[in-house]
Amino acid sequence: MTLFCSDCSREVGEQLFATASRVDQWLLLEYAGAWGGKAIPESDLAPEIKARLMGWASIMPNTETSFIKQGDQQKTDAKIRFFVALTSETYPVLYKFELDTYESLLTFDLEAVLRRDSQFAANIERDPILLICTNGRRDVSCAKYGLPIYNAFAAQTPGWAWQVTHFGGHRFAGTLTMLPDGIMYGRVDVDDVPALIEAQRDRYVVMEKLRGRSCYDEPIQAADYYLRGITGERTITGLRFVSIREEGESAWSVRFDSLADHQRYEVHVRSELSTWVSYKSSSDPEPRQLPQFHFVEHHEVKRKAPRCEG
Repeated sequence: MTLFCSDCSREVGEQLFATASRVDQWLLLEYAGAWGGKAIPESDLAPEIKARLMGWASIMPNTETSFIKQGDQQKTDAKIRFFVALTSETYPVLYKFELDTYESLLTFDLEAVLRRDSQFAANIERDPILLICTNGRRDVSCAKYGLPIYNAFAAQTPGWAWQVTHFGGHRFAGTLTMLPDGIMYGRVDVDDVPALIEAQRDRYVVMEKLRGRSCYDEPIQAADYYLRGITGERTITGLRFVSIREEGESAWSVRFDSLADHQRYEVHVRSELSTWVSYKSSSDPEPRQLPQFHFVEHHEVKRKAPRCEG
């Protein structure tokens, strides 16, 4: 009998929020060949191209390098799509490049793209892209739950949907990432697709499916989730992260500015291991306890008045 870690996660009631992977740069290469569990090393790309892709990921913290594709058909057109998404909180941007060959990556000036050089202004993609993990070689849960929701998104969006090899959290399949905002969702079902599309178009988040924003570390994701629940803020940009402070072991205070009411809030959260056990991956030999975030308290923070010089 096949074990699906996503089914186990649902059954034990594992928290969905504060589980988004921390990613600041997304490097997404169209590749229609076979996907292995370790997609880039197991691909048919030339060794120097694999080294280039994996080298970028190794030298830049919080970088996700993955393959993407649309549909199950082998690629027939000549151009190869390569996306670079920078998912900062305030100025997320998505660049789209069309390569003639994979060898073009060997001379690709990624450093200039990362500093948002003006020479690439024409490459800015105005439409979002929706990434759905479907790589059953990585985890069977992604094939079981990812493929149906990819097909649903592909049928209802104008070319936004892409299958992706991996971005973490397959125990929350079907998983979805919306770029360039870096909004990550989990336990997505086919029936959820219309609401998620509407949310993307109207620039708000669907709390019931939210894993977090990839530009935040997990404690900040937890505080963001709890503060949205308290204030009712749903717009993507409605809260602005200010600072985080550790308060002992596995406890933090996180400050946000609310753009709606112009208040500064401080949210206190703590993390504890679960009382239950579950599987992080479907191939794990044994279940384990997993960290869960808890709300402690929140309050408004009085800001210092501006200092006048005279």
